[in-house]
Amino acid sequence: MADLFLYDSIDKGSAKTFIDQLNAAKGAVTVRINSGGGSVFEGLAIFNAIKRHGKVTVKIDGLAASIASLIAVGGDRVEMANNALLMIHNPWLYADGDSAALRKQADILDQVKSSMLQAYCGKSGKTTDEIAAIMDAETWYTADEAKNQKLIDAIYNPPQANAQYIGIEKFTNLPDRIKNMTQSANQSPTTSTTVSPEIQARLDELDAIKAEIYRKDEIRAKFTPWAKIPGITDLMNSLVNNRSVTAEDATAKLLAKLGEGMEPTAAHFPHRIDPYTGQAEDAYNSIQFGANAHHNDFIAAATDAILIKNGLRPKYAHPAARDLQGMSIVEMARTMLSQSGGTVRRSLFGFKGEKSTDVIKAALTSSDFPQLLENVAGKSLMSGYDNEPASHKLWTKESLVPDFKLQKRVAVSEAPNLELVKESGEYKYGNMNEKGMGFFMETYGKILELSRQAIINDDLNAFTTIPNGLGRSASRLESDKVYAILTGNPLMSDAKELFHEDHKNLITSAGALSVASLGHARAKLRRQRGMQDAILNVVPKFLILPATLESLAEQLIFSKIDPSKQNDTLQNAWINSLQIVVDARLDESSESTWYSAADYNQVDTIEVAYLTDQRGAFMEQEQNFDTDGLKIKCRLDFAGMAVDWIGLIKVMA
Repeated sequence: MADLFLYDSIDKGSAKTFIDQLNAAKGAVTVRINSGGGSVFEGLAIFNAIKRHGKVTVKIDGLAASIASLIAVGGDRVEMANNALLMIHNPWLYADGDSAALRKQADILDQVKSSMLQAYCGKSGKTTDEIAAIMDAETWYTADEAKNQKLIDAIYNPPQANAQYIGIEKFTNLPDRIKNMTQSANQSPTTSTTVSPEIQARLDELDAIKAEIYRKDEIRAKFTPWAKIPGITDLMNSLVNNRSVTAEDATAKLLAKLGEGMEPTAAHFPHRIDPYTGQAEDAYNSIQFGANAHHNDFIAAATDAILIKNGLRPKYAHPAARDLQGMSIVEMARTMLSQSGGTVRRSLFGFKGEKSTDVIKAALTSSDFPQLLENVAGKSLMSGYDNEPASHKLWTKESLVPDFKLQKRVAVSEAPNLELVKESGEYKYGNMNEKGMGFFMETYGKILELSRQAIINDDLNAFTTIPNGLGRSASRLESDKVYAILTGNPLMSDAKELFHEDHKNLITSAGALSVASLGHARAKLRRQRGMQDAILNVVPKFLILPATLESLAEQLIFSKIDPSKQNDTLQNAWINSLQIVVDARLDESSESTWYSAADYNQVDTIEVAYLTDQRGAFMEQEQNFDTDGLKIKCRLDFAGMAVDWIGLIKVMA
């Protein structure tokens, strides 16, 4: 029987290492655990691998906490040392980002918790509510307590006097009875006997494996940012496969490779003579301007560095961005001038007499420095635009138009019904009907100016915050326009309002939001007919409602039983499949009116349009000659229109 050890934090790479060892093992396997947990997803991968393998006995030698406890219950048989500990709690992670990103992370954690619930329930036989309460409370178990809860199958005497609880130091919510155990277990190494030679040999082997994994990961981390440069990947692979090469050795070889064929950008002089004293001063560099192969890389890294310094985190930040965060904007400007061959008017004292105003003025007029500032403003703008909660993007269709001329959106009818063709009979011609709406693109915008003084003072908080705010404003404007269509009820191509009795998409007396009213709206949508009178069987996908109805809608959508019943009547499956879209703009019109919408891929509903190649907010800039500053213009070319009515239902209580 093979013994596998999980005797450390479960981090990136842990699952691959463990699964490789598990797959190499033949027959029955014993997995020994002494871990405070770690990565939820690495742990889930290990748990699933144990389940697939089968014939796995898990022995908790010291501690199985957090995700390590989930791995433990994955064994066919689970045993626990009589002085070991087991802890179960909710999954958690470190996260950053705006409110939308954090809500997304919270949704992921809820999904992970659901998966963990099933695993604990399957082992213990408890209900999901019982396990959920245990997880919420962060519950610690001794061996006897874990056996009583049916989380383990047996208790054994360990080969050493006291368990060593690896990873327990990171938990602060320890019950007093557990604290007493951990203190007595770790007071002095003299209280523990030496582990058996066999186990010690396996632990030494595990340490060697971990050290080799760490060495390889360190080398790959150094080389990956430069992988696109010819020869870098081959060099990396050769160093990774050579056990004698340390991470420090690999870094030196990487720098040597990157420096091949490069010329220095500065000629060094041993000293300079102070013209007033005639004395030699410290050495300084006289810049020899010329092309630099890493110029574009510097611009990209500097852009992300500025964003990060001001609280905006790019999704894929340049690997060198962190290294540039300590540079001032003037230092960045001077570096870019050097890289692109620009010049700065200097005094007799060289750089020591050079003024920041001279550097910025030269950078704005003779280098790619304006591109850097534009990149910062543009990324800040799009960060605001993409991260602003804009619920209309969930259910409306996007399109691109080439210009500002009258645009036509045509809803095409269903195909005509096929007709019986008798023997030797002729086929009859059919046709497709259409109805259309016309619209014009509209332009919205603002201009902001960044002064030379603001640049010199590194006042880039305003330079990132203002474009970010403009991006959010543009996104809000789109939502304003879309929901104004729903609440404004515009005239359609047949000269009737979007929601109209003749369109069969208006319900005026449905009562409060409920299973019954949802069913009524679904039936209305199902019975909609096309332009050739065919029943289209339209399926509802979105439930669009004001914030006032959000909690009630969640009870209806996410409940497994019908909340209107006083028994365990199962909820209708189709209701659970609806996607809730909430927007407070609808409350301004009515707190009780809600809408049901079909997928725009099935039938046309509401569409938003942008100019080709300019989706969303767009930035332009120009230098202001009068003030030595920059003007930044934010522009949004946008239009929203209702294309057809058959995919929308309005329900009024």
